[in-house]
Amino acid sequence: MGVYVLKDLAWRIAEYVYSKSFKDLSSQAIEEAKKRILDSLAVSLGALEAFPYRVSRELALKAVSRSRGSTVWWENAHSIPELATFANSVGVRYLDFNDTYLSKEAMHPSDMIPAVAAVAEDKNAYSLSAGRAHLVSIARGFVLDPEIIFLDEPFTYLDSEKRSLLAKALQRRRAIGRGVMVSHDLEMARAVGFDRLIEMEDLHKVAETAVDRHNGYIIFYEYRGWCVY
Repeated sequence: MGVYVLKDLAWRIAEYVYSKSFKDLSSQAIEEAKKRILDSLAVSLGALEAFPYRVSRELALKAVSRSRGSTVWWENAHSIPELATFANSVGVRYLDFNDTYLSKEAMHPSDMIPAVAAVAEDKNAYSLSAGRAHLVSIARGFVLDPEIIFLDEPFTYLDSEKRSLLAKALQRRRAIGRGVMVSHDLEMARAVGFDRLIEMEDLHKVAETAVDRHNGYIIFYEYRGWCVY
C-alpha cells in the first residue's frame, strides 16, 4: 500500500512541476533556487578528493550513454543520467554541508538538483532555438563593446518581432560606433540605417548609396548569386 501511495505522490509532484513555467515563479523562489544550485556545486567541489566521491565518479565514467548523456561534475565528461545523478549527489551530500534552507524541520532541497540537472541535460532542455542562439551570439559581441562590429546576416532565424527589436538595437549601436553588415534583406538594412549601402551581384558592385557621416554602418546588400567577404 505504501508503495502505491509513494508512486501516486511522486506523479502528483511531477505533474505539478510540469504544469509550471519560469514566469510562474516568484522572485524569492528564483533567488532561493540560485542559492541552492551554487551551494550544491560548492560543497561538491569541497568533497572532490573524498574517497566515496572519487569512486562514484570513476564508476559513472565507465558507462557510455546512448543518448546525449549527463555531465559528471568536475570531470569534463558524460555518463548515463542515472550514474551521473548518483555521482553528483554523492558529491553534494558527502560533507553534509549542503543547504541553508530554514523551515520547521531539517530539509535538503538540493537532493533533487543533481537528478533534475542530469535529466534536463540528457533531454537537451538547455538548448536554445536557432533564433535565440543567434541573438545570444550577437549580444556577446555587443558586450565586448568593439570599436567596429561585423554582422553577417544578423536577421536570419528571427521572427518579425525579434527582427524589429534587433533593428532598434542596431540603430542605437550605430549612433555610437562603426559597423559592417552583410545582408540579403534590404528592407531590414534600411530599417537599421547606413552611411554607405553597397549593392552586390555576383561579386561585383552594381550600386552604392552614401551618406556623409564620419561614423556608422557600411552595408553590403546581396540580392543575387553569392558573395564572400
